[in-house]
Amino acid sequence: MNAAAGIILVCGGILCGFYAAFRYSKRVRELCAMESFFAQVHAYLSLEQMATGELFDRLRTHSCAKTLWFIEKIHEALKQGIMFPDAFSASVYDYRKTSAMTNDDFLLLEKAGGLIGSFDLDTQLSGICSLQKMTATQIEEAKTFLKTKGRLVRSAFILSGIAAAILIV
Repeated sequence: MNAAAGIILVCGGILCGFYAAFRYSKRVRELCAMESFFAQVHAYLSLEQMATGELFDRLRTHSCAKTLWFIEKIHEALKQGIMFPDAFSASVYDYRKTSAMTNDDFLLLEKAGGLIGSFDLDTQLSGICSLQKMTATQIEEAKTFLKTKGRLVRSAFILSGIAAAILIV
């Protein structure tokens, strides 16, 4: 009985450790997709000067939309006649529930939602450039966390599971 509990604790520690490390790597993937999203928005706005509905129609086919599924939701909401600020904030709110990004990361998205379609083209472009730079900083931070805290948390959970198993057995 004690051996089975020990094995369960070790396996639980391993699973928790790898899940915690997975969350750090998921944040890096999401931030990289967000950086790509900002780059695509900048490119479409600067080259083709698109309206917001057409912009999100194009963005939903881009590879970043696979990770950032809120892009498709925004597109669908815009097709239904919902105003962009409402569509953006509702979609990002839903995305937040499943995301590994931090509140600081979501602040960048909220800034994008307030920027896109609300200002003249030059202001939008300079704002998107600024968001790209801030996202690059967030990516570097997330990669550092992945290397340090991700390994530390994974190891801590695994060792905790092993220690608990030893104490029980």
